[in-house]
Amino acid sequence: MIVHVLAEQATIEGTSDTPTYLPGHGPVPAATVRELVETGRATTRPGP
Repeated sequence: MIVHVLAEQATIEGTSDTPTYLPGHGPVPAATVRELVETGRATTRPGP
């Protein structure tokens, strides 16, 4: 399954607590996204 979440680079790096955004759902806490990336349950790629 692929789920696209929009996040600022600073949020992923841990220098910002700006929530991310899951289209069709709403905001996702920054800590949740960082945990997913750190545990390898999510991958990142730069946007346009």
